[in-house]
Parts: sequence; C-alpha cells; structure tokens
Amino acid sequence: MSAILDNTELLIQYNRKHSKLSQVTCLSDFFIYELNLQKVNIDKSNIAIPEDAVERESNAFTLESLKDVIGVISNNKKKGVKKPIAFVSKKPILFSDNLTVSMTEYVLYFAYSVWGIRAYISQGTHDKKNFEFFTYPDKPFYHNGFCLGQIESSFLSTSFILGWNALTEVNSNELEKRFFVKDLEFIEACSDLRYKAVIGKGPWDASIVISECEAFLQKSGVPETGINAVMDVVGELAPNAIEHGDTNCLVDVSCTEVEIYEDEQVKKAMNISLVIFDFSERLLGSALYEKIFNNDQLASYIHKQDRISTIRSAHEFHKERYSKDYSEEDFQNLIVFQKITGRKGDRADGGLGISTLIQRVQKYTNTNMNYCYVLSGNKALRLDAKYTGEDAEGYIGFNKERCFVNKIPDFDAVMGSKFYMPGVAYNLCFNFTEAG
Repeated sequence: MSAILDNTELLIQYNRKHSKLSQVTCLSDFFIYELNLQKVNIDKSNIAIPEDAVERESNAFTLESLKDVIGVISNNKKKGVKKPIAFVSKKPILFSDNLTVSMTEYVLYFAYSVWGIRAYISQGTHDKKNFEFFTYPDKPFYHNGFCLGQIESSFLSTSFILGWNALTEVNSNELEKRFFVKDLEFIEACSDLRYKAVIGKGPWDASIVISECEAFLQKSGVPETGINAVMDVVGELAPNAIEHGDTNCLVDVSCTEVEIYEDEQVKKAMNISLVIFDFSERLLGSALYEKIFNNDQLASYIHKQDRISTIRSAHEFHKERYSKDYSEEDFQNLIVFQKITGRKGDRADGGLGISTLIQRVQKYTNTNMNYCYVLSGNKALRLDAKYTGEDAEGYIGFNKERCFVNKIPDFDAVMGSKFYMPGVAYNLCFNFTEAG
C-alpha cells in the first residue's frame, strides 16, 4: 500500500517559500540546518513540568517549524541535491502535538520515497567537522502552535522520526513499514500502540480501514464506549474528506493510559488521539460558502432554508467586526458547524459528520489535557467542549455565550498559522473511562 497522498504537491507549493532556516555547516556526509523552534508559554496550572525541563517552556517544534523544513528540502530538490539533511537543535525538541508529529513524518517519508532525499530531525551539537546526535526526552511536552496541552507520548514513542538516522541507509520497504507502524514486532516493542493508514477512493477502502482501526482499538483494551465513539468520528470524517476533497486521506490513531482530573478526583482513563488529514484545493468551508452565498439556485431550495437565512443574517453581523484576528476565512470555517451540508442540491440531511464530531468532543474531552482543533488553509478553530456548546436551535458560536448570530467567536477559539494546510486536518483527543 502506498502512503503517498494525492495532491501532496499543494502542501509543498504553499509552504516551500521564505524558509527562515540557514545552513550552518556542510559535512562530507550531509548538510546541517539549525531548527527554528517556536517560543511558547506554558500554563503550569494544568500540567506537571519536570524540574529538569525548565528550558522546555520556550522551545517547540510546531507546524510553522515544519514549514521551514519543507522549504529547505524543496529547495534542495529543485537544485538536484540529494545529500542527506539534518535539522538540529541544541535544546530539547518538543513536538507540538500529534498532528505536527504525523505531518512531519509524512513530509520526511514523502521526501525520501518520491524525491530520494533523506532528512532527519534531531537534538544535537555540531562544529565544522563533527556532529553528535542526542536522544529525545522520554515524555516530551507538546504545543500545537496555537494552545498548550500535555498529550501522551505514544505518537513519538512509535515514530520512525526517533529511530531513523540520516547517516543510516534505510530501504524504501523498511521506511514504509515504519511509516505505517504495521510491523507486529515493531509495535510490540513500543510502550504505546498506534495505527496509521491511507484511505483511498475505492468503494471499500474506507470500510476496510475502519474495520482495521476498530480491531486495533479492541486489541489495545479500549472500552467499548471509546471504540464506538471513535469509530463514529472516523466513519464520518474520513469519507467526508474523500468526498468533499475528491482525494484520499490519512488516518492516524494512538491510545495510551492517562490520569485525568474530574470532580477533584484523579481517574485512570484511556486517551485516544486521532489525526485525520487530506490535501486538496477545497478548504473546510469553501463548498458550503459557495452554496449559501454564490448560488443562483438557492431560492429553489426547500430544506434548510431557515438555517441558510440565519447564516446569511449572521454574516451581515460578523463581517462588520472583521479584524486581523477574525476574517472572512474564519467565518467560512464557522458555518460548517451549523448543521447544513456543503453538498450540491436541495438536501434535508447533511452536516452529520461535524455533528457527530461535536457530540463526541462535548462528551469525551477533558479541558485540562485535550486540545482539539481543525486546521484548513491558514485558519483553525479550537474544538474544545467549552467553545462548541449549542444554543437552543443547534447553532455553535465558538464563544462562551453560545451565540452564533449576534456575537463573534472568542479570541482564543479562532486561530491563525503561517503553515498553510491545503485541505483539512483534524487533531483530536478523547478520554474514556470504564464507566464511559
């Protein structure tokens, strides 16, 4: 099975320019570039910071860091240079979240499989003649470039990023096996488990992957309530990505035991992290926006007319309050969550995938640990439970007042990034206890 996603060239095209990284040295075996880690602020009230991790407060590898990496690799490819590249930091490298890990893995995999360029991300020291690799912390902390949360280490503990040395020859079959994490010996050697697959556009592709994912969760000891909830989300979002984007998509799942704090008590739970992304020119809200605002046939629609009228009224209110922090692109993302489909034609159904996602976020996320978001283009929405509550008519305002029409989203619910996501990417985390 090929792990190459359709339209990967869009990811490269939108993120290859203006890399801030400069080459610090060139050894006989490979190039060395100093990573541009993102400065972040850690809210210590919600997470435990080890005493030896003081410096971790200010350095994180985010999607914006990955943008710089893409720029360097793409530039070397353009020049026809295939010498391995080491992207290094003298300080601990803290991957921001699981979407960042998964997307970084994909970029490195693509660069080697398609372009024949090996790239490696590592902590280390160097001079003009030597380079020494360091190892990662056992349990790094993550920052997703928008907001902070302590997420489990399972994505990194099963990631080939940790074990793939730029100086070691790795054939394409071995790299593909590590990318998919389907080799049983490799999985059993890891403390946490992970499942990854590309869903194609064939009639049975989604069903096969969903069945495999369900079997993986069962084997991992996930409670039945967790399996059912995650399968609902995967079963809706993955086919939606394929249909709306007319492309394939990647599904990446991991699970690990964690401690959560509820009702002033510490409880053990199974944390499931879910990453889904696809590459396409069609962004999250583009089809629905076209349907509502640029459709000559809209007047003939019978179903959902009330919701369409409400969205149009809300648009008049919101556009008067656009700023550098909240724009038309944000509003396009916002309307996707108002229970109306972007599919063509007059439909009474629609919007079920997003509705299913919101129901699961509301029930199974823990605000002290889990930061869920959807990223499309340069814009993202946080999907935390505190922002996704519905009003009496089922509208979601992404604000604490639960008001869509006459109030814009809260400042920290709407986010922007220099990294451009062509298509849609979800970073989701759920906690499940035996009691459900």
